[in-house]
Amino acid sequence: RGSKETRPKAQGEWQFEGPPDVWTAMEGDAAGLLRVARQLGKSRIIYEAHGNIYGADLDTMVQVNLHTGFKRRLRWMPSKQFQWQLKNGVWVDYDEEENDLLAAAVADGKGSVLYAARGFEYQVNLEDMQQENTSSHFATLRKVRVLGADVLAATIEGRRNRFAAEEESSPSKEKPRSRSPPAEA
Repeated sequence: RGSKETRPKAQGEWQFEGPPDVWTAMEGDAAGLLRVARQLGKSRIIYEAHGNIYGADLDTMVQVNLHTGFKRRLRWMPSKQFQWQLKNGVWVDYDEEENDLLAAAVADGKGSVLYAARGFEYQVNLEDMQQENTSSHFATLRKVRVLGADVLAATIEGRRNRFAAEEESSPSKEKPRSRSPPAEA
């Protein structure tokens, strides 16, 4: 992320973590500055929000109050998350950079996207929602889908509910007071 390459403009929002696994959308100038820094490939930024000065490391996704030293996790939540399907039927999220590229292509009305990752070249047909490995000698096609922000939020909430149900049904002599669900990727 520290590279100086400009990233495609992707839709989404910056969020900070208050209590564990409770994410709040950043607003105002701070959100705009973080969005621009991310798009420009900057790894560090300093900004003001609500009378406090913060430093953000976009590689580690941590925000630090420069006066108190208090740290919070940050995350970029795309409005759409593209996924591709493995041979065994499991859906896998595209990496952040490829996801941004695909989202920007859809926003621009493009029918397909070419990209390289992990030593291979791929073409994603956004009309048929298929990905092809164009660098191998075999025409490997994979299904592609996109989850919107509403589906992403429901998926995260479903994971939390499942975790809470597992917590309730676990046979233990003494229940812990509070336990946070696993962090989302």
